[in-house]
Amino acid sequence: MNIWTAVPHSLDVTYPMAVPIGSQPFTVEVNDHNGNPLPGAVVCLLKGDEVYAVDSTGANGLVTLNINPLNLGTMYVTVTANNKLPFEDSAQIIVAQGAYVVLDDYLIDDVGGNNDSLVDIGEPIQLWTALKNVGIEVAEEVYATLATDDSYVGINNNY
Repeated sequence: MNIWTAVPHSLDVTYPMAVPIGSQPFTVEVNDHNGNPLPGAVVCLLKGDEVYAVDSTGANGLVTLNINPLNLGTMYVTVTANNKLPFEDSAQIIVAQGAYVVLDDYLIDDVGGNNDSLVDIGEPIQLWTALKNVGIEVAEEVYATLATDDSYVGINNNY
């Protein structure tokens, strides 16, 4: 069990958001909160029974793991390091053809509520999204729909 010996800071982790099915290298770059390469960070990739790869970053903050995802889906990316907050995110495993649009970023605007950038009970928000094409072809005429079947969430299409 690792114990923090100083105030933990966040990690800045860069890697491909999507990779095609099949055998390939997967490179992860890890920097500290000041943007400096972080050697010795442990990077783990996991996708069901298909992908499990673990290694540590070198002096340049980089590590390349060999993966062989066999099916579409989500591969989890976890990075840990001494006195750093754990980083947990994912990459999509995609078909190596055509366009493939994923959610790249989002922003919660709750200026009509308490303006803390969190969704609170009964608070109206605006949800701004950024989409990114990670496929190998141009994505044309892209439309997205936000929907829910949760009876406690209401979506108003006024913008």
